[in-house]
Amino acid sequence: RLGSGEAVEADMYVSAMPVDVFKRLCPARWAADPFFAQLKELEGVPVITVQLWFDRKLDSVDGLCFSRSPLLSVYADMSTCVAEYASADESMVELVFAPASIATGAEIDWIRQEDKTIVDATLGELARLFPTEIANDPAWPATATQGAAGRAKLREHA
Repeated sequence: RLGSGEAVEADMYVSAMPVDVFKRLCPARWAADPFFAQLKELEGVPVITVQLWFDRKLDSVDGLCFSRSPLLSVYADMSTCVAEYASADESMVELVFAPASIATGAEIDWIRQEDKTIVDATLGELARLFPTEIANDPAWPATATQGAAGRAKLREHA
């Protein structure tokens, strides 16, 4: 039932909640149902969402991209995907940094690192993936090997 009390019936339902939240919110009576009993097997894993605002448009990131990176599983230039971030001149890239913990396969326990360390690693990985996009920026040591072709510098991060 919805908050209004209205009942909704459908052939399928989709949840966008993290698995841990979904498991807590499922009614206890569903646990006996074989389908929902499988929830016991699901385990949430930590990920980190990083938002980077660049001083210019990145040409290599167009839409949602699944990555070949060991650190960045998926990313998108929100300035091309979301009206609220739309810009023809600058990119705002949102990334999922995963795996984020040693327990889930990371070599470093990223979830326990400071924001600046995570942002530096993210910029270094973007520089590796897009060498003609990301600039060598002394503020971010992981970009130190970038050549002259890279021009985009980080303006802000969250």
